Amino acid sequence: SITLHSDAFQELVLNSEGVWLVQVFASWARPCQELSPVWESVYGKLKGLIGIARVNSERDSRMVDKLGVRTVPTILGITNGAIKQFHGSNTVNEIVDFAASLIPGPVLIVDGSNIDSFLQQSPSKVHVILFSTRSKPSATLRYAVAEMKGEMVFAQ
Repeated sequence: SITLHSDAFQELVLNSEGVWLVQVFASWARPCQELSPVWESVYGKLKGLIGIARVNSERDSRMVDKLGVRTVPTILGITNGAIKQFHGSNTVNEIVDFAASLIPGPVLIVDGSNIDSFLQQSPSKVHVILFSTRSKPSATLRYAVAEMKGEMVFAQ
């Protein structure tokens, strides 16, 4: 992941229309050091799907204050400038699931009552249905939606 400073953070992350996962850290903090290998694994899984960056709280304390960050490490999800703080275990799977929840996209939850209307919408597009026991779109489906950028219609 890249380390961003105030100006670049404002331009690339807060003013963008994309999804970003941002870790606010301090190099001296043991919890940040312990999160480092987890963060690298998260980066490996999400690279190319969303923006992933780090902000050094020691170098950019004013910006960190503006973001409302009080402790390190803090993980933020930012979608189209809207900031959401991650609350969970600092595991690869939980962070990846959090990142997936940030991806906007039209994923319809279908069942027997609405599957016909789903299949009839956008007849020129490929329709993809992921069969799952989950009540909300899975990480896999959200990433597919982000990757296909409106070329297909998705349901779960």
